[in-house]
Parts: sequence; structure tokens; C-alpha cells
Amino acid sequence: MEQRYDEHYIRSITQMGDTQNVVTSQAIFTTRKIKLIEKGVRVNSALFERLVSHKLIPKIDHCLAVENGISRERIKAYAMNLLDTDPGLDVLRGDAKVRSRIARAFDEIPLCEPMAFKLTVAWSQRPEVFDHSIRVALIALSLAIRNFFLSVKELATLAAAAVFHDIGILHVAPELLRPGRRLERSERHHLYAHPITGYLILREFAEYHPEISRTVFEHHERLDGSGYPRGLKEEQICLGAQILMLAEAANTIFEQGHKAKNLARFSVLLKLNQKKFNGELSNCLLALVQEMQSDDEDHVEAQSSAFASAPTLESRLREVAGIFKDWKVTRAQCHSALESRQEALTLPSVIDERIQDLQRMLLHAGFDVSNVGILIAILQDDPEAMIELNILLGEVRWQLREIIYEAHRRLDERGGAVDGVESSALDWITRNEKAIELR
Repeated sequence: MEQRYDEHYIRSITQMGDTQNVVTSQAIFTTRKIKLIEKGVRVNSALFERLVSHKLIPKIDHCLAVENGISRERIKAYAMNLLDTDPGLDVLRGDAKVRSRIARAFDEIPLCEPMAFKLTVAWSQRPEVFDHSIRVALIALSLAIRNFFLSVKELATLAAAAVFHDIGILHVAPELLRPGRRLERSERHHLYAHPITGYLILREFAEYHPEISRTVFEHHERLDGSGYPRGLKEEQICLGAQILMLAEAANTIFEQGHKAKNLARFSVLLKLNQKKFNGELSNCLLALVQEMQSDDEDHVEAQSSAFASAPTLESRLREVAGIFKDWKVTRAQCHSALESRQEALTLPSVIDERIQDLQRMLLHAGFDVSNVGILIAILQDDPEAMIELNILLGEVRWQLREIIYEAHRRLDERGGAVDGVESSALDWITRNEKAIELR
């Protein structure tokens, strides 16, 4: 079978050329110095097979131009329109000085021609990626301005990192990212690679390296070490990435529709992720969310939509409690076997650390799941507590899923081999994986 190079991105470019004027600004050669396409030729789907069958020099973004492409002005106009009109971003509005500084940061974003071309591909062919990136930039800038004394240049650096943070996604098959699609374990590595891809793209340009490229590289890390691609912890992660990771988490809630319900969900998310995100930034965002909730006329309606009956909650709670109890037994088996070897194994210790953190956060939120019957009896006459528990259980299931995904990532990084002790942890994953998957 003939080798195909960067197939998904090349397809996006050539499809864009079917509706927009995309022209070679210089000749394109193969790495064997064979000229493929002359300067001044229009690029469209008719050239897809020729382009995808060879490694190219110069790289494709360096030798194409497009009419009416993305500019700094268009990025700013798109961002400010979102900030001023999108209901999901209400939480960020209300401070004219913050708005002014956000606008100034977009004015100063560095934008070289190859990266402007890449953003044009996103805007034209993957608009959900472009829109998501601008939303994350708005949240990140709002957090940074409210919490740190950053210069215009530093804010522009953060804005650029946010705008480009998912640029690596353009090189991932679009069908893997369809809403509602459940990725198989073998497919998830494509998603895990996108921060690395973005970093490798940005490091070619002095204006984006190292500050911006590093922030992009680290934006899926977490302060507790549960993120990727390197499992960095705390101060190992740069401030820009710490801001970006929280902004992206917030955006997943803010862009999903009904404001009051989603703000309540985000409050729960922050409570259960205190070790993953920067505390100062989380507290700032939580204060904004709580302020919006107190002013929201739809709050009662949103609460009603989040209500679940006591029997339903009890069933969900027992399922979560069963997963925790199963891990307690598995942990004892692992520790018993390890006593004779006097060493700690990565897989059981990582899962145990994450489970213990999650249980502590549940207790901190006021929910002890060790005795489900007593908890439901206490809460069933408190509708607000029942609503919070319902929302919280959805986030707990998400967190448990992330623990399993992290375990799989760590196994894959070392070739998937496990010994007898670690196999007990792997058995726990196998028993509970289907129950943990979101419904």
C-alpha cells in the first residue's frame, strides 16, 4: 500500500481549495527534489492524491496562499463578538477594563503567514476547532487579567497559545472527534498526540517558541500528575498551561447550553478537581460562577431539570460505592503481594492515589458514599442537596473514566506489559470499565 502523508490535513486543504482560491506561492517539491506543483497553481481536491503520496518541501503551510484568509483583525472581531453576545460567556462580562485588556491582547497576537494559513484551514474546514480555541482564549485571558499582573506582551503570548492550543487536532481524523463518538483504546493515542503535534509545529517559528509552544505542549497536563503527554506535576507545568487547562475545562461546560444548569455543573467540577487545577484560578472562576448563579432568574428551572428521584440516585450511588469497594479489595490484594517484594508498582499506586483523592473530594463536598442507605435517608428531604448529588455523580463517573484512561496510557507507554501484582489492578479496570463509561 502506498504511503500517505498527513492525510487528514492535506484533505482539509484541498477541500478548502474547492470553494476558496488556494494558490501555491512557490513550487512544491518532494524530498527527492522532484517538482510536484509549479508556483501559481490553484490547489483543490484534484491534487489531493499527488500531495498526500509524497513528503513535501517546503512544508505545505509555507507554500500556499489563500484569499480572504484569517488575519489578526478577523480573530479579534470573532473573539469580541463572542464575548459580547454569546450566552455561555455571560460569566466573563461586566468589567469594561477586563474587556479592554482582552481586546488589546488580541491586537498583539503574533501571526506569521504559515500559521495564519493554518488558522484559515481551521476556520474553513474545522470551524468547531476554531470556535473552541477562541472561546478558550477568552476564558484564559479573563482569568489571567483578574489574577495576575501581566504585561500586554504576556497576555498576547497567552492569547496566542490559546488560539493555537488545538492546532494539532487538524492532523487528526475528523471522524474520531464527532460529538458522542466513543473512542476505542487503540484510537485514543491520536488524541493524546495533539499537544505534541502542536508543539512541533510551533517550535519552527521563533515568535512562538519557547513560551507559546511550551504552553501548548503542556495544556493537557494536570497538577496532580494525571495529565498527558508527560504526566508533569505542579510547578513543572508553566503558568500559561495552568491557565489554559482550567479555561478549557470551563469551556466544556459554558458552551453546552442552559446557563444555570451548566454553571452548577461547573461548581461541582471544580470541587472534585481541586488537586488538578491551580487553586487561585479555580477560586476566581468559582466566585464568578456563584455570582452568576445568584443573579440568574432561571436557576430554579435549571435545578428542576437536574433533579433525580431518590430511588434513581440510590441506584447510581450504589454503583459508584461498589466501584470504590471493589478497588479497596483490589488494593489490599496488591499491597499484600507487594510486602514480600518491598517495592511500589506504578499501576496500582497511581490508581490508588487517584481513587483516594476522589473520595476525599466527595467527603469535602459533604457526601460520604460508604453507607448509601443512610446518605439517601438524610438527603431525601433536601431537594437542593439531591440535585447537587445528582450532578456530582455524573462528574464522579467522568473522573473514574479518566482514571482508567490514565492507567491505559501508562500501560501503553511501556508496551502494555504487566506482572502478576499489577494484573490485579488491570482486572479491576476490566471489571468496572463498562460501568464507568458515561451514559
